[in-house]
Amino acid sequence: MSLYSFGKVVCNAIFRTIFKIKVEGLENIPDDKNFVVVCNHKSNFDPPVLGIALPVKLNYMAKEELFKNKFLGGLFRKLGAFPIKRGAKDVTAIKTALKILKSGEVVAMFPEGGRSKVKGMLRKGKQGAALLASRAGVGILPVGIFGEYKFRGRLNITVGKFITPDELCFEKDEAEHYQKFTDDVIMPTIAKLAGLKIYENNSCR
Repeated sequence: MSLYSFGKVVCNAIFRTIFKIKVEGLENIPDDKNFVVVCNHKSNFDPPVLGIALPVKLNYMAKEELFKNKFLGGLFRKLGAFPIKRGAKDVTAIKTALKILKSGEVVAMFPEGGRSKVKGMLRKGKQGAALLASRAGVGILPVGIFGEYKFRGRLNITVGKFITPDELCFEKDEAEHYQKFTDDVIMPTIAKLAGLKIYENNSCR
């Protein structure tokens, strides 16, 4: 058993004891192709909860600060995480994500770029998921997490309709096209799945 599989078993036992987790829409997950998972981000618990909810191995982008400790950094890498510099265009992280996608694996992303601070609202989404999916020639799987992270709190994880690669064919490989798709399609879809509004005030951090 790989470390990822072992970690998933452990997390599944822990989180399903602490929270009441319900997963819907698993039939929307294609079994013959890989993709980019996009999800709202409200808590540090989101990555492991998403990991136990979906029946596929996930590779995550995580803030580079988590990798400064060599031991923890190595552990995170074995669990499917790789570093990204927040607040800047990290070419290395993009190349790593593309390599993972082109190898047939799945990358999970939180387009908000950080946890939402205003209850019931998303932060404005970043274009990374649309860019990666388009360049890798894969689709996007939207997921919404709804509920409260409190003891025996109910958490609903809803998997939305798969966005096919054909829907990601842009006229030009330009930032404005990726951002428009993010604003018009990705974030509204996540918001609907998670029962949230778009967007929180831009002054909120």
